[in-house]
Amino acid sequence: MKQTNIWGVLKMLLSKYGYLSIELQRAVQFDQSTVVPKTDDATDIENADVVYVGGANLYRSTDGFKTTNNTTWVGGYEVGTTRPDFKIYQNHHPDNHSMVFYNSNPSKCISVHDGGISLTDNNLATNITWKSLNNGYNTTQFYTVAIDKTTTSDIVLGGLQDNGTLYTNAGDYRKPWTQPLSYDGSFCFVSPNATDYYMSIQEGRVFRIQVGADGLGNKFARIDPKNLPRSKYQFINPFIPDANNFYRIYIPNGDRIWRNNDVKQIPLLDKLDSNAVLTNWDELLTTKLNDSTDEITAITSSKIVNDVVYYGTQKGKLYRIKNASIGQPTVENITGTNFPAAYINCVTTHPNNPNILFTTFTNYGILSLFQSTNAGQTWQAVSGNLEELATGAGNGPSLRWLTVVSVADSLIYYVGTSAGLFATDSLNGMQTIWVRQSPDKIGSNIVTMMDFRNTDGLLAVATYGAGVFSSIINSTKDKTLVKQVWVDHISLYPNPVNDKLYIDLYKY
Repeated sequence: MKQTNIWGVLKMLLSKYGYLSIELQRAVQFDQSTVVPKTDDATDIENADVVYVGGANLYRSTDGFKTTNNTTWVGGYEVGTTRPDFKIYQNHHPDNHSMVFYNSNPSKCISVHDGGISLTDNNLATNITWKSLNNGYNTTQFYTVAIDKTTTSDIVLGGLQDNGTLYTNAGDYRKPWTQPLSYDGSFCFVSPNATDYYMSIQEGRVFRIQVGADGLGNKFARIDPKNLPRSKYQFINPFIPDANNFYRIYIPNGDRIWRNNDVKQIPLLDKLDSNAVLTNWDELLTTKLNDSTDEITAITSSKIVNDVVYYGTQKGKLYRIKNASIGQPTVENITGTNFPAAYINCVTTHPNNPNILFTTFTNYGILSLFQSTNAGQTWQAVSGNLEELATGAGNGPSLRWLTVVSVADSLIYYVGTSAGLFATDSLNGMQTIWVRQSPDKIGSNIVTMMDFRNTDGLLAVATYGAGVFSSIINSTKDKTLVKQVWVDHISLYPNPVNDKLYIDLYKY
């Protein structure tokens, strides 16, 4: 292969296209995943002057990047695209990892990227035509999921790693989803009767969007507060509409919470606008954390007790706000004395009893799930057999989300973990037995979030790598009923292997 000066290539691309969006680690690793020589024709006569460079975008040069005259953009972000609404090459995607050429026909090749797999029959065409090969190939990494809780519609909304916010209103999984918002999809919300949608992207930027019949946005408003430091937001930053008034929104920013009592006062526009505003936003100074190095990582609003908000932090602190919509409200510290100093990812309220609360921690090697039956005065670990050891130590999975489902004959507690979905209909401290759900479909995929509605018992389950699953839950009979579940954990070492491979098996 002819040697190519990477810095010369980058300078040349910058001078021609005016901007670059490149993931440096990938761009400088000049193996066959980023720079591939193209053979001239099917006779395998080498033409080392035809070179592809893949980073965020995919570029092709027919003179080994000696000049700017023979360089073509052939994948990734559209050249010259601008925020807030990025455009990409049709049937292609940013963040390119590999190209593979057919030995039988070098003009035909496969491109592998963060959007999946694309194929072209003519990689030297002036405008390459890519065909998506994602037929039944599902690696969608959902951070979040939301459904309309007031109807029985098929609407599902979810935020994805590097694939924006996706939307469907079809119950048929074979029908493609639309993308009302790009970027990295973050927390989202479907209003009652789906009149409004809240969609957010990385680092706390939140939009109110109305969606048309085509599944795309047709009215937009940027609604997060203006001029807040993006560095203080979580990368996937939570926000919560008031459970009884969805136009009231609470957004954490680092060590404090901001409140907007009526975001509909922020006007909707006909196109996506990246300009934030301060309309109706109040900084809740009473929510400021005492520890300046701590950050708010979870927030929820109570449905059965009006105007109450709970929030948790990355260092294991938990707080309650009463009369949250009024002035500078009083904040109560309800942190359990037995809580680990760990990352709270989810705070869950009971659907029927205001005194029962749950807190979910995501770290490994700790007790991961706690319940309070007295409004946060005391807490009891209930992660049970999800932990390898009763102390929380060992090889138990990371817990991500808890949803409490109220059905006709009882309650079902669903917990999403790094090893799949589990459930129980009986909490009994550390004697609680959690049962794996949907072993043949969800399996051991990471479950990041769930959303449930009582209108028809729909439970939507988001996974980080296998898409979204749903089921109708109307009875404890809809839960997998076995006496006990064993989850295998396997350790293989050393890596790399020399003469011997050691395998350790654990069960919990």
